[in-house]
Amino acid sequence: MADNPPNTSTTFSFTLDQLQVLARAITLAQPLPAPAINPVPAPPPFTSTAKPANSSKSLYSSFPNIEERHILDVTCHNFRPYSLYKLDRRVRSRVNTSKGSLDALALSKGSIQDYPSLDFVVIPLLTYFNILIAYARMGGNPDAGCILSMGANAYVASLTEMAKKFQWAAVFDYHMEYMNLWRYEMKESNYHGWGPIDGPLYTFVAAHPKPVSPPSQSSFKAKTSKEPGQQPCFAWNRGKCPSLPCPDNCLHICCTCSSKDHKRGDPACKGKSSSWLMVTAIHKTLA
Repeated sequence: MADNPPNTSTTFSFTLDQLQVLARAITLAQPLPAPAINPVPAPPPFTSTAKPANSSKSLYSSFPNIEERHILDVTCHNFRPYSLYKLDRRVRSRVNTSKGSLDALALSKGSIQDYPSLDFVVIPLLTYFNILIAYARMGGNPDAGCILSMGANAYVASLTEMAKKFQWAAVFDYHMEYMNLWRYEMKESNYHGWGPIDGPLYTFVAAHPKPVSPPSQSSFKAKTSKEPGQQPCFAWNRGKCPSLPCPDNCLHICCTCSSKDHKRGDPACKGKSSSWLMVTAIHKTLA
């Protein structure tokens, strides 16, 4: 009779406590269910107590304190950057008391003395944007008005930040050139550019940080922004100002080396490049 094979199986016995620990370990080893993600609800429907705009109201009557010729220039994008102060209610209230003063204001070309600080730019600039936004809305393109509104907010914010860090004369030059560039773009129906900082223009601003101590009167005069007719035309350097003489009374010269024979970025330019100027500006800012 053959022998039975030996039993090699192992028998384990567990106490009740051990079984409970084992069951708990198996439970913990199971993957946890993914947490339920509650989607963010959509914004509620837009409601407003404002009445619909009166379609019979004209653009001119929407701005009764601004002369019609100025509104027309704004909508045709012929309104010069140095003319911004003509939209400033403070300036208009001062000259409105004398006979013929508004006509004299309309014919004046403006100068840097009309913009001694940031608010003398921002206040009329907001009126300028409001005219354009209303013009877009009344023209049946509220989307363009919305784009302009967001761009205006972003631009004023960046201008305010620059005015905190850099000399006002340099910031003022930045604004004049920036506004002039986008005035030409808007002539071509491009309203999307307001807001982002212009790199080449910012290079020159960054090279003029605010001094640690207040400058003397003589040094302030030396660093004052140039009058029109003495500064290069940035629009011409970008191919946006074909007229000669310049309608903004600026010089059609290379803004890098001041040559009359070429624009900025031309291979013949022997001046410092924009990248070199940027490095220099950053170095001066960090020094």
